[in-house]
Amino acid sequence: MTDTDWVTTDINTEIELESFTNPEQQEEQTQTQTLSSQTRKKGETPTTSRLFTEAQGRYRVSELLLEQPHSEFFTGKDVIEKRDNEEPSKPKTKKALIGTVLGVYFPSMQNILGILLFLRLPWIIGHAGVGLGLLIVIMCCSIALLTGLSLSAVSTNGVLPPGGAYIMISRALGPAFGGAFGLLYFLGNALLSSLHTLGAVEAFVSITHYNFTNAYNKQIFAMIAITILTLLVYIGIKHVSRFGALFLAVVLISVLSMYLGFFIGPNSRASSEYSAANASKLKSNLDSSFQDATGSTSFPRLLSVYFPAVTGIMSGANRSGDLKDAQHSIPIGTLSAIITVTIIYITCAILFGSVTTRTVLETDKFMVRNIGWPISNIIEIGIILAAIGASLQALTVSPRILQALSKDHLLPFLKPFEKMHKEQEPRRALILTWIIGMIFVQLGEMNNVAPIITVLLLLCYGGINLTCFNLSVLKAPSFRPRWKYFHWSTALIGFILSGVMMFLISWYTTFAALVLIFAIYRYIEWKGVEKEWGDSISGLRFKQALNNLLQLDPREVHHKNWRPQILTLLKVDENGEPTHRELIQFIYQLKENRGLSIAGCVIQGKETQENIIKAESIKQTITQAINQKKVRAFSNVVISQSIESGISFLIQGSGLGALTPNTVVFGWPKNWKSDPIWSFEFVNILHLCHDLGKSVIVCKSLSRFPNNDTILSGTMDLWWFVHDGGLELILALLLKRNKVWQNCELRIFTVAEAHEDENELKSKIETLMYSLRIPAKVLVIKLEAEDFLPFMSHLNEDIHDRHELFDTIHVQKSGSLLMLDEIEQGMLHQSLSLQKLNTHLKLEDEPFVEIENEDEIEKEIEKEKAKAKAKENDKENEKEIESDTDSQFFDRHALRIEAAKRLNLYMIKYSELSEMVLVNLPCPEFEQMPTDYMEYVDVLTNGLSRALLIRGTGREIITINY
Repeated sequence: MTDTDWVTTDINTEIELESFTNPEQQEEQTQTQTLSSQTRKKGETPTTSRLFTEAQGRYRVSELLLEQPHSEFFTGKDVIEKRDNEEPSKPKTKKALIGTVLGVYFPSMQNILGILLFLRLPWIIGHAGVGLGLLIVIMCCSIALLTGLSLSAVSTNGVLPPGGAYIMISRALGPAFGGAFGLLYFLGNALLSSLHTLGAVEAFVSITHYNFTNAYNKQIFAMIAITILTLLVYIGIKHVSRFGALFLAVVLISVLSMYLGFFIGPNSRASSEYSAANASKLKSNLDSSFQDATGSTSFPRLLSVYFPAVTGIMSGANRSGDLKDAQHSIPIGTLSAIITVTIIYITCAILFGSVTTRTVLETDKFMVRNIGWPISNIIEIGIILAAIGASLQALTVSPRILQALSKDHLLPFLKPFEKMHKEQEPRRALILTWIIGMIFVQLGEMNNVAPIITVLLLLCYGGINLTCFNLSVLKAPSFRPRWKYFHWSTALIGFILSGVMMFLISWYTTFAALVLIFAIYRYIEWKGVEKEWGDSISGLRFKQALNNLLQLDPREVHHKNWRPQILTLLKVDENGEPTHRELIQFIYQLKENRGLSIAGCVIQGKETQENIIKAESIKQTITQAINQKKVRAFSNVVISQSIESGISFLIQGSGLGALTPNTVVFGWPKNWKSDPIWSFEFVNILHLCHDLGKSVIVCKSLSRFPNNDTILSGTMDLWWFVHDGGLELILALLLKRNKVWQNCELRIFTVAEAHEDENELKSKIETLMYSLRIPAKVLVIKLEAEDFLPFMSHLNEDIHDRHELFDTIHVQKSGSLLMLDEIEQGMLHQSLSLQKLNTHLKLEDEPFVEIENEDEIEKEIEKEKAKAKAKENDKENEKEIESDTDSQFFDRHALRIEAAKRLNLYMIKYSELSEMVLVNLPCPEFEQMPTDYMEYVDVLTNGLSRALLIRGTGREIITINY
């Protein structure tokens, strides 16, 4: 009976299910039972059991919804674990929540409809005229409206936690952007308290006609006022909301009184220069009058002074944690407040220019009290309460932004402000806000504080619009806002207008703010803060990477743009640690984090749960090793029942599109002599790389390779026996760019046969190196043809190619220009038609880890030997031929070894003390034994300190053309 024939009931009893099967199915079922039983004996869990166990960890939807509020999202396991592990604690004080009117509409109105309407808008109309004044109002209100639409969309895309605008930006643009924008937005809101407090003091002085005994008295009054307001906020937000509603009511009455004065006429206190609204005064005030030579009344200056009047639109969003239903309240309350205030501002801008002369508008900043009907006291009280109410809102909002920012642990120095009071109020953050307010009231004038606030808050407006634009364009499945009345184009226009206005108002303040944002952004990235917020920046990077990959056709990659895209084969020990970290450092020295690098490893075994877990652990270990060496690379681990197939999976499956490895790097098996298995596996890798069109770099004497902190100053020798596209030259150039090898002198050794003119060959190579812009010393060594035996299988072709290569070099008579025709790719193609070896083998010192024992591998080898012996017994004639052939191969191998020894003597003579030797990797000949091939290569490179054995594909062409 199979595992699927059992189910577990609630009382842990097993009931056998009835099955209706034919005899064949019953037999198959019996075999499955046997296999399942064997699996259990080994202590392994069958797949069906693992799935069933996982299913038991899931919980009913009703259980999850009843256990947790809708604002918290957990998996079923997390819910139960949280419930079970939660320690009994004192019940938290339930926070009083507020609705749309008290929580969003009134605070937004109070922050927008502030003191600037009464004390600065008439002054702006006086200098800019009604025409430009309306333009200023419309520009500011348009940005506010566009940002309000973006804010409504983003804020209704899920349950919004406390923090408002900061939360929206950080969750959409990522922790680095969020931390930078959030800190500046907090600072801007904190400065709003200073601005409105200074306005309240200015209004108080004008109303009471108080004469300061010294110039600093105004700052003292402002410090006292902001301290009292801070104490009021310290008591609790509910009280602020109640006072705010009362203050707003008085302000609205003041606005109504002002409108009555516009049409009925000014109060009895007004002079003859005031009247009811009329066309003649409006016409006389249409044009601008910028007469101040200092620029204090220029258009950008007036724009910067007025813009803080529309910065209160975030008040509702910033108090999202105090709202009953933030997704409903924020869009309705915010947009209603923006539309209401926009109508008031536009009509007031026109009517201010219709009731008095330009002189009064320019000189009397408190002229609105003369307009109020029936008495001026209504306006006077309204102005003071408007300033106090806006300051209260700023002191309420700023600490919540700071507390939300601190809670995310993006900036360590903000950690003390994370703590909330027992009444769920951020009182520590409130104290810091008060300190900042106390500092900036020392500027003494609203006009001095306004430009700084404008730039800081415009940054936040731009961030909100950028967030909405990003989410809209990416069309992520998670972006499902309840508010549907927006478009990506409105968000983009809002973002652009915010940026333009920032530079128009104060380019140097904007530049300083952007530098600060960049510094905070880089600091958070440097700290390596990782937050799983699903931000849209990650989605944008993914989309951009995907588009670039789709546009990059691998068939269109020009050989001038060729660079090694490396797949490094790593071996790990029984603990999962890479055994040759020098290989990782070598990749960094070769690439310097340019181009693609992948570190791969093969685990031999079956795809069991244990091996899958082990593979993931090894992958993480490799990733950590890569990061420790500051190498930018990907890691990949595959599980395969044979090493050969695992490597094939790595080579074929690594990369994506045109971004796939073209070069495979691994180490030389130093213990190949003790076990021929390693030789077979090494040659198999060469066959595989050739068949898949990959270049090969074999690192010999890996333990001697330098680390990234070592500086070498000897020689780097390139022994150029065969030209296969120029991979050897490319690698030498890339290594020379790294600080480890840059002080090494590059020397190029090539060989000439007895009948070749070595001086002519040297001259042409020097000309070639000059044309290739490669500073190198050239040496030519004469050898007999027999000494080329390792490359004899391609000798005629390679020498013919070399003659064609050097014959293309033309030196003009003037000697001022050296030209070289492009090397044809077809001429450089090397054939590597080798017989594949299907033996499943192991490389101990190569990049693999083996899980299962070697008995099965040895059995496979014995089977292959038995098959070969059977064939010999059946075919006596072939046996004799093969005997003769073996004798020939033995003689040929002896000749190869002798030739390798002679070549090695020259290499030792010139390169024994070289820091690095680059040499062509010879191809195994047809039916050459892998052990013979390994012996030859080992003899050829014996005695060298470090060596790179290189085999190209012919496509790695190095050119001289521009």
